[in-house]
Amino acid sequence: MNMKPQLKVIKSNSVSFKVSKPTRYEEEVIPIADNLLERFVVIVNYELVDQIEQRRIGDFLNGVCYATDGRVEQISERIVVYIPEGIDIEAALASGYMR
Repeated sequence: MNMKPQLKVIKSNSVSFKVSKPTRYEEEVIPIADNLLERFVVIVNYELVDQIEQRRIGDFLNGVCYATDGRVEQISERIVVYIPEGIDIEAALASGYMR
């Protein structure tokens, strides 16, 4: 079964976003981490995984953010935003993008 992660690219004037809805840690955590390393803001929707899988994926991505001086914002119980270091997501949101 070769399923690719569901990703969507959203661009604003200053920030590029990717949205991911992972289903399995093994196949999808590395591509999501690579997006962070490529300086995309990544919005992860954990609806399709159980809490154990969500914790595994979240722990890995939290580690990537920590190691690269990024940050993590929890939007809801199942939606988390991972922000690379130096990205001003607030400015993008304040400009009216993604309302």
